[in-house]
Amino acid sequence: LAGSVHHRSSTFQVEQVLRRMQKLHSEGLEEVKPDHLSYTKVIQAWTNASRENSGTRALFWLRKLWEEYEMDKDDRLRPHVLTYNTVIKASAAAGDPVQAEKLLEELMYADEGNELRPNTESFSHVIHAWLKSEQR
Repeated sequence: LAGSVHHRSSTFQVEQVLRRMQKLHSEGLEEVKPDHLSYTKVIQAWTNASRENSGTRALFWLRKLWEEYEMDKDDRLRPHVLTYNTVIKASAAAGDPVQAEKLLEELMYADEGNELRPNTESFSHVIHAWLKSEQR
C-alpha cells in the first residue's frame, strides 16, 4: 500500500516538473522548452501507474501536446508514434479497448507528412486492450 501511495503521487510530481518547464520557458528560458519526449515521459508515468484514470490522463497530455504543437508549429513538439503508442498502452492498461482503437484510427489517418504512422507496436497494444477486456 505504501508503494502505491508513492506511485500515485509520483505521477502528479512528474506532471509538476513538466508544468515547471512550461513556466520557465514562458519566462524566457529557451533551454528548458518541453518537447514531445517531455510529454511522452509524463504519459509514460501515467501508463506505468496503471490507475483507473491512467488512460484519461495520458490522453489529456497527448491533447495538450497537440495544442502546443498547433500553437507553436515547432517540430520538437510534434507528436510521435512513440507518444501515441504510450497513450494506446495506457488505454489498454485502463481496460478501455474502444479508446485504444480510436487512438489507433487517429494515428492511421493523421496527415503529418507521412511522418506520423502506426507501427506494429501500435496494433499490438490495441490487440492487448481487446484481450484484456475479455478477461474482465
